Amino acid sequence: MLTTRQLFGFLKSDEASGAPSERTAQEAADAMNRAEGTMRETQKILQQQAQQTKTLSVFTVVTTMFLPLSFATSVRCLPSQDEYFLTRIPISISA
Repeated sequence: MLTTRQLFGFLKSDEASGAPSERTAQEAADAMNRAEGTMRETQKILQQQAQQTKTLSVFTVVTTMFLPLSFATSVRCLPSQDEYFLTRIPISISA
């Protein structure tokens, strides 16, 4: 049978005893910090999306209210057919 010294002969004795667990703990802590950072960034993005959704909703409501009003005032300001022919034809004939 092989002994642990023969299996891990390429490692020094202090590296074989403590390094892997310390390294693993450090890697786990680093992974946890990266995960927390990613969660914070995700929360910021979700908050920005919520604000944009509210802004777009207000814009849609305002646009929906003013579009028919704009159309109605444009139609109301158009001259009738009688007014158009009485006022436009003499100008085009004289020019």
